[in-house]
Amino acid sequence: AYLQTEGYYVDPETAEYAEMLRTRPEARLLFSASRGISKEDMEKAVEYIELLKLKHNK
Repeated sequence: AYLQTEGYYVDPETAEYAEMLRTRPEARLLFSASRGISKEDMEKAVEYIELLKLKHNK
């Protein structure tokens, strides 16, 4: 397994996804709350938020 001694995320794929969230203005709060969760969990959270946005924009 990949082990990183610096930064929030041990998995490089998760770190990359978190960086994408960090740089999206509408996702900054989610990024700040995502420390310690998996990439899959972050993706599910983003999908859910996008679904809610669609629901409320109708």
